[in-house]
Amino acid sequence: MWSLIDHHLHVRSPLHDWHATAKLFGLGTLVLTAAFLADVRCAAAGLLVGVAALLLTALPVAVILRRMRAVLGFILVFTLLLALTADGGPTLRLGPLAVSGRALTLAALIGCKVTAIALLAAALVASTPFAELCHSLRRVGCPARLVQIILLTYRMNFALAGETESVRYALAARNFRWRATRRGLSTVGTVVGSVLVRSLDRADRLYNAMLARGYEGQIRRLPTRGGNWSDVAKTLVCVAIAATLIAAERLL
Repeated sequence: MWSLIDHHLHVRSPLHDWHATAKLFGLGTLVLTAAFLADVRCAAAGLLVGVAALLLTALPVAVILRRMRAVLGFILVFTLLLALTADGGPTLRLGPLAVSGRALTLAALIGCKVTAIALLAAALVASTPFAELCHSLRRVGCPARLVQIILLTYRMNFALAGETESVRYALAARNFRWRATRRGLSTVGTVVGSVLVRSLDRADRLYNAMLARGYEGQIRRLPTRGGNWSDVAKTLVCVAIAATLIAAERLL
């Protein structure tokens, strides 16, 4: 999921052209709706909405699957385990395994809901610059300090990755090989400690640089374009879809 952030902003699509705050509100409404669905048929419809939202980003399907393989793989494993371990009378036997209809229904419900939420979140982060997304979180009422922590944590991920990569190259230059021996584990512990210390030093230098540029507890940014009627219409479509799912669940 993280690999989708800020990597496909050059693509033109209905989601990329959507104002960040309106998009956050619209897709956030769909995410909350999917989380509270209790009927497996409505959850499956919510999954289709998530698939449609991700396809509207105009990203190649192969790229989407490659970027999200870890998340989708975890959801698949979790759903299978739930289907095999949930309580209920066995109705189907596969060798030593007994699967009940209730367990299959519960696994399908949770699997559809979690996958729909993951796809909607992926559509949001893949089509929105991360800085604008954080600014939109602040606009909808998220605490300013929390938004700054999210933004700086994302920024420091790259610094930590750079420190780790430089240490890995240094170890490779010294012909170090990762082995589960006493010496190997001792070296790994030393490396982890070194990376953490260097990361703390990098964070301190980053904070001092921010102070030198006039940081006073708030990250300032250049103004962006305002919303228009197209953004409002897209948000209303999301709200209408959410209302339709809720109404369908009550009628079923």
